[in-house]
Amino acid sequence: MNPALPQATGTDSVLTVDACILVSAFDGHDRFHREATDFLMEVARRGVRLIAPRLLLLEVRCAIARRTHDADAGARADAALRAAPLLQLVPVDDRLLDAAGDMGARLRLRSADALYAACAVLHEAPLVSLDAELVSRANASLPQQAFSRQP
Repeated sequence: MNPALPQATGTDSVLTVDACILVSAFDGHDRFHREATDFLMEVARRGVRLIAPRLLLLEVRCAIARRTHDADAGARADAALRAAPLLQLVPVDDRLLDAAGDMGARLRLRSADALYAACAVLHEAPLVSLDAELVSRANASLPQQAFSRQP
């Protein structure tokens, strides 16, 4: 565990969400579909705000289009995310890129994963992900743990 990275406590009002959770939620055949949709329903029930780098739109749209072989399905996912009232998209600016570069190199993360980890740190909003590397290297919580951890 990396103490410099925020960890979900179960009482957070803002969480950083990784694209993989939303991809799993949109893809009914994904093995993590149930966990992802349960997490998003709990987010809505609690009124928790989600943040993510704006890159999330591109990642989700392309992943859904690729998985379904349907560009329109990707576009519908993109439109749904843009209309989601509890999702705030963070601009990928120099501040986020610099923080992501530092964290990515230090924690040995993939570049897109480093953006999500940096977003979590800069906004003091714990990261929630299904990605094993983000869980082990960047202190991310799995969706089923996001509301159960104690401070």
